Amino acid sequence: MKINYQKSEVFGIGITDEELEGAANIFNCDFVVWPMKYLGLPINKSKPKKKNFEEMVCKIEKKLASWQNSQLSYGGRMVMINSCLSSIPLYTMGVFALPESVCKKIDSIRSQFFWEGIGKKKKYHMISWQALSAPKQMGGMGFMDVRAMNQALLGKWIYNIERGQEGTCYTVMRNKYNLSKGVLQADMNKGSYFWKGLNKSKMWVRLGCGFEVGAGTKTSFWHDVWDGDTPLKTRFRELFEGCRNNNLAIAETVKMVQENTLFRRSLRVGDLDNWKDLSAIIRRLEGGDGSDQIIWLINKKGFSSKSIYDMIVFRGVIDVDSMIIWKCGLPMKVKVFTWLMLKDRIQVGDQLRRMNWRGDPHCKLCGLDETVDHLIFECGLARMLWVFVVENLEWPLHALNRRSFMEMMGNLRDNRKKLISIQVLGAIACTLWLTRNEHIFRNKICTNAFQVVHKLIAFLTQWLQLVPARLKEETSRCFDLLRARLRQLVQQDVHPASDVTS
Repeated sequence: MKINYQKSEVFGIGITDEELEGAANIFNCDFVVWPMKYLGLPINKSKPKKKNFEEMVCKIEKKLASWQNSQLSYGGRMVMINSCLSSIPLYTMGVFALPESVCKKIDSIRSQFFWEGIGKKKKYHMISWQALSAPKQMGGMGFMDVRAMNQALLGKWIYNIERGQEGTCYTVMRNKYNLSKGVLQADMNKGSYFWKGLNKSKMWVRLGCGFEVGAGTKTSFWHDVWDGDTPLKTRFRELFEGCRNNNLAIAETVKMVQENTLFRRSLRVGDLDNWKDLSAIIRRLEGGDGSDQIIWLINKKGFSSKSIYDMIVFRGVIDVDSMIIWKCGLPMKVKVFTWLMLKDRIQVGDQLRRMNWRGDPHCKLCGLDETVDHLIFECGLARMLWVFVVENLEWPLHALNRRSFMEMMGNLRDNRKKLISIQVLGAIACTLWLTRNEHIFRNKICTNAFQVVHKLIAFLTQWLQLVPARLKEETSRCFDLLRARLRQLVQQDVHPASDVTS
């Protein structure tokens, strides 16, 4: 391979500018001073500073500025954030631990775009970005958590080093940081900025991995999982706290047991049974040889950065009913609207009043206080739609408010009925919201109940193509019942309600 010196540059470490210029003249190429960029990453002789990551943030802002459509719905913005904006910093996050200020800036850009779009007009942020970044199964919207993803991507370095991954980069790290006992046993508080960044991920890798013990030189006796499903420090807490040194590898700990120097003091009577059980475990280790092998316990398919990310963002409780929203056959913008509505975060009069809005907070259809529950469930127009739907479906769907609707969802044992119920809720909410906005912004007053019911049926019919194939037949049958009932009412000239604003 022939080197193209016109496209090459010379960098120097520990030499003067004159020596650097002389070397550049020899090779007939340019010389550049630090910092430099390699494959888009900031490389410097010293620790990267905040300004070294500004170009990555600028890339996100430039990508945002290149989008011309200012009329994107919440659903469209959600797709653009997940597919474009959140992917830009991934490469850098796989190498460096981002400063907190950079993480906040990335979150700020994404949050502002989601709530305000591309226009310059300031709009209300109805819910915190932290809540939006929660996984969908935990009740959030599933936006990428920058800090968690950063640690998950860096965790792959830890895992690859521990399992003996080959390569020049890994060889350099093993030799430079003396990793003969493994990276999980190493002190990572000293070293380069890159190396210290990996230390933040070590805890999560340790939580997710186990070991098949060979000679026991790379596995922590107390902290790692190598016997059973939990570390020994959890099962033998009193013995762990009484050790002279509880950060040693298995081989070193076994040697201290043989020399009778493991504990700082004599064991109490209450500790003898635990010591008997622990001694039996230690005896099984005698005669072991070979290298300790790391095993990823979180996923049977093996290690992945996603499994670390899922572990970091896990919040303990899975919100099954909220997850149904994202699986039903609704357009993305309606799914987002339905999610916000169930969280009481759409811009009704009551919410706007809390934000010091000076307009009229009352319902434009009936004059009562406009809350989410009132608009979607309690107003006369809402009650008419719900009665029309409930009378023509085969299961009880009527609810007095958001809470009773979710309780009803929890009582349904058939997931197909849950998905259809959410689809009906989304269609009713969208119908009422558009009718309300037409009244406020276009002064279109609804005086005919058939118009609203026709709009509801039109939405359900239009969105039928989005329903999963396994549910399409039953969903279509349910909606056919509603259409047939509407035709019957039209032929009889009987309105679903005599006064939709009552």
